[in-house]
Amino acid sequence: MKSIYLLLISIIIFLGFFCLSSNSYRAFAHAGSYGFAKIVSDGDSVKISLLIDSLSITEFPGVDTNHDEIVDQDELKNAYGKVIRPYIEKGLIVKNNGRILPMTHVAQSVPQLAMIQIDLLFKDSAKIGTVSILYNLFFERSENKHTNVATFQSLDGKSFEYIFSKDKNLWTGTFGQAPGFFNTARQFIQLGLEHILTGYDHILFLLALLLVKMNFRSMVTVVTSFTFAHSITLILAAFDIVSPPSRFVEATIALTICYVALENLFSRDHQHRWALTLAFGLVHGFGFAGVLQEIGLPKNHELTALLTFNLGVELGQLLIVVCIYPMLRKVENFHWWPKTVQIASILVGLMGTYWFVVRVFT
Repeated sequence: MKSIYLLLISIIIFLGFFCLSSNSYRAFAHAGSYGFAKIVSDGDSVKISLLIDSLSITEFPGVDTNHDEIVDQDELKNAYGKVIRPYIEKGLIVKNNGRILPMTHVAQSVPQLAMIQIDLLFKDSAKIGTVSILYNLFFERSENKHTNVATFQSLDGKSFEYIFSKDKNLWTGTFGQAPGFFNTARQFIQLGLEHILTGYDHILFLLALLLVKMNFRSMVTVVTSFTFAHSITLILAAFDIVSPPSRFVEATIALTICYVALENLFSRDHQHRWALTLAFGLVHGFGFAGVLQEIGLPKNHELTALLTFNLGVELGQLLIVVCIYPMLRKVENFHWWPKTVQIASILVGLMGTYWFVVRVFT
């Protein structure tokens, strides 16, 4: 009776993951994607060039008239003044020394198939001093997970980045100098944390690894070897030394989940599981690199950004271990636990198979 009960619970959990995954692929460009901005100051004005993914724009009513989930130049032109322009004017505020600057819409274009570019000008009668930029765009359309990586061009010719998110939607500063080491480190640690804690495939891979009986030290070793491996390929991909196709990488990540599930079912020797994560971590590193390739690295702190992003990922993984370890230790000695591990591993394998099929054929 307990086995049937556990099987029903596992099926419910699987269906939840399935629905979550199905929705996440529809909303991936919103909930897990990044917008971009280039921001420069020129004497008495601030120029902002927004790059927003096309799929986000198609969700405005009356934009995607042919329902192909792609915005062309004509559709953008016809809908811009009606729905997009008022939305931008409401959600993006620029101040100079406390004064709100008027917004001028310079141009709108479709520079590439998946992106919409919106060029804006904020002009003042006085010289640009302390600037405040309030960014409140697309958060409510993405469950507050939208992120915009803004590249600022400072007056000394250097560039620096600021990541706008729901919790960090206000930037205040001058264009005279780039942020230092600690500011860059803080931002990319947070980005690494957010990425691992919202990456359902990476989390499922880790949970599948940790289902088998291990002590705390072994768990930490497994996680750390995973981080060490993905750090290598992340750095190689970030500097364009090795860049495999993203579809191949994402499909292979799904296969690593399937393999771990099968090993949970048919193997009894898990002493060298750290070696497994060391090998598979190389694949997952290319997946992490896709995020940094989208948002770009700060040119004055590239290595800092890479290392602290990895640190954020490691901290997120250790947080998962700390949360689940006490629970696993409490239940692993119950007579029904081995059967539960088997059922959970089957469901994990099914989820990995589903992701593999979706990533290969869509």
